[in-house]
Amino acid sequence: MIDLREMNEKIHQTLKGNEPENYDADTAQRVLDVVRPYWQEGDETVHNDILQKLSRLEESGIPFPENYQQSL
Repeated sequence: MIDLREMNEKIHQTLKGNEPENYDADTAQRVLDVVRPYWQEGDETVHNDILQKLSRLEESGIPFPENYQQSL
């Protein structure tokens, strides 16, 4: 079973020290780099959980590219 708590902690560490107004394409790429291995190993349920997480992050100001799912 994939531990998404571990992924969430890694995302938190990636964002640590950044304020939402400082989120940029680099921030988005670093988050996608963290998420990618969990996505690749996950099933549909994991994919849905990750998409929900990324959606919440996007709402908080991380500018993911429109086609980010293809890069996972």
